[in-house]
Amino acid sequence: MVRAANLLPAMGVFVLCGCTKLSESTLTGTWRAETTEAVQELALRSDHTFTSWLSAKDALTTPSCPTSAGEWRLQRKNIVVHLTTRIAVDSWEHLNEYLHFTVVQLKGDTMQLTDSKRSGVVTYKRLFPDYIVQSCRRPPVDSDVFGVWRVHYNTHDYEIVLGRDHSFGVFANMPNWRQPQKGAIREQLWTGT
Repeated sequence: MVRAANLLPAMGVFVLCGCTKLSESTLTGTWRAETTEAVQELALRSDHTFTSWLSAKDALTTPSCPTSAGEWRLQRKNIVVHLTTRIAVDSWEHLNEYLHFTVVQLKGDTMQLTDSKRSGVVTYKRLFPDYIVQSCRRPPVDSDVFGVWRVHYNTHDYEIVLGRDHSFGVFANMPNWRQPQKGAIREQLWTGT
C-alpha cells in the first residue's frame, strides 16, 4: 500500500515541472496577446528596458501604432513597469507612470497576466527570444539574401520576397473587413526590382 507521505514529494515534483520558474531571465522576450478588440505586445528585455505596442483590431492602423517605453523589474510575482515615454501623434512625450502586472502562470512560452487597470486574466505568447544580432564576418553576396524574409514590426507581420532576378515584393496579412470570420488576407503592398 502506498503511503500518503510518499506521494507528497512526487506530487511536488509534478507541480513544479508543470510551470516555469519565475525569474527575470524566463520573462525576457517579446510577448503577444490578442483579444477580440486589440493586439498588445510587450517587450521585456534583459537590460530591463520595456516597450509596449497596442493596435486596435477594428481600426485601420499605420506601422506607427501607440507605443510606450520605459523600464521593468520583477518583484515577487509582479512585473513593475515604469513608463517614461510614449509616442503621441507625431512625437515622443515624457511620462512618469507605473503599471503593475501580476504573473498568474508562466509555462514555457505562454504567460498569463492580470493588469491593475483591467479585469481578468490575459494570455500572452512569446514571439521570439531576446537575442543579440551579430555582424556578418564577411561581405554579403546576393545569394545570402535571396528568399522570403519574415519581419515583425509594431504588431504586424510582413514578408519581404527577394528574387534571384533582383525582383522584390512586400506582403502583409491585412484584416478582412468584409468577412472577418475568414481571417486575414495576404496582400502585396509593394513590388519592384
